[in-house]
Amino acid sequence: MSVTIPEEIRFNADGLIPAIIQDVGSGQVLMLAYMNREALARTLATGETWFYSRSRRELWHKGATSGHRQYIVNASYDCDADALLFQVRQVGVACHEGEFSCFHHPLALQVSAPRVTGGKMPATRDAGQAAQNVPGQEGSGKLGQHQAGARPSAGSAAADHPAGAGPVTADLGTVLAEVFRVIKERQATRPEGSYTSYLFNNGQDKILKKIGEEASETIIASKNDSWRELLYELADLYYHTLVLLAYHDLEPGRLAAELAARLPAADPLAKKWP
Repeated sequence: MSVTIPEEIRFNADGLIPAIIQDVGSGQVLMLAYMNREALARTLATGETWFYSRSRRELWHKGATSGHRQYIVNASYDCDADALLFQVRQVGVACHEGEFSCFHHPLALQVSAPRVTGGKMPATRDAGQAAQNVPGQEGSGKLGQHQAGARPSAGSAAADHPAGAGPVTADLGTVLAEVFRVIKERQATRPEGSYTSYLFNNGQDKILKKIGEEASETIIASKNDSWRELLYELADLYYHTLVLLAYHDLEPGRLAAELAARLPAADPLAKKWP
């Protein structure tokens, strides 16, 4: 495998270097793992992430067994050349516990952070509010998740373009179609440990209950004036409504057609649209 690795990259005494994996769309950090020279070479050559397992002492290809692969969009290393950063398009989830990110266990701060203004990164919400349950249990582990936080004060530059939200590179329709594809796959195969399988196995009442919960949490997020929390809860709501569509064997295209029919251009007299 002929791959050029920059000479300045510094592997540690064990021949390893930490690799941070970040979702390219949301900017959320997904995981941290280690690469040796061969894993890095395979990663650069294939465009997918490979790591070195310190416990098993062997290479492993992310998603080889689960299908939750990571397709690399950007790769870089830090100023000391002793850490790597990969921005990826994550398929499925990154964490073996079924969460989108491995960093989903809250750690409460022991001091109160000062309020940040002037377009700086807003403070995250209380860690207890961000706690999520693992898939297959009563909580709200989802297909994909994002950390929530407080929106900057109204009128600031960050309020117009929220700091920390990551580059707006994802097309909503494309992402919803991919999420629905995964939902339909889970509906057909019902893999053990999948939250989506859990919803389908428990039937319509469970799905409707979750939609009600997510709608309520979306309302609370909006009342809290928290853009991060609002995006987080809306993503949960969208996901569960897609599950409901799949339950009824309806395609998102049917919903799109219904919405299109209500546009003024399609029906100038439609009462439900201004």
